[in-house]
Amino acid sequence: MEKMIITPPHRARKSLGQNFLTDPGIAQRIVNFLDPAISRETPVIEIGPGKGILTK
Repeated sequence: MEKMIITPPHRARKSLGQNFLTDPGIAQRIVNFLDPAISRETPVIEIGPGKGILTK
C-alpha cells in the first residue's frame, strides 16, 4: 500500500467528526482483524469518502 497525503478539498473537518485513514500499517491491522474465513475472493465494501485505502 502506498502512503497517501490528503490535500484540499479532501481535508477532514473535525466539526463533522471526519477523519481519513492514511497509514498503511493501521489499514493492515484492520484487515488482519477480519474473520479468517474471508478470502481475497470474498466481496468487501468500504463505505465512506476518501481514497479507499482498505480495499486497495
